[in-house]
Amino acid sequence: MSLQLKRNDQETVIGIAQQFVTFYYNQLNNKSFAMLTPHLKDYTIYSSQKSRYRGTQILNYYNTLQTINAKFSNIDFDTLHAGARRINVLVTGTITFIENSLQVTKNFSEYIHFGSDSDGNMWIQMSMMKIF
Repeated sequence: MSLQLKRNDQETVIGIAQQFVTFYYNQLNNKSFAMLTPHLKDYTIYSSQKSRYRGTQILNYYNTLQTINAKFSNIDFDTLHAGARRINVLVTGTITFIENSLQVTKNFSEYIHFGSDSDGNMWIQMSMMKIF
């Protein structure tokens, strides 16, 4: 996924965020985690339910999602430009997963801050997930 961002161009920001959100949650739902690794750096950090994952440890987070058979749905988002080659995305939706041998559905929100290099290559700088 390549990011071609023009200064203060909110239409481009919304379009890029839409593509990213669709891609990201499709990969999570399909358990295609290898498709997400090119969008992670050694310094990328995730926080989910107060557990922290950095760099390659994020694969442990993805494996946890697979273990509980997590499925994301009813995805909606809002986004804002965050300066040169940076975008903030706030995602809301529902997550269905196995908890204590029961299938449960809860709401979630995820804040994702991502950016790109001068060649337009995009990566996730940080993400915070809260299930409630």
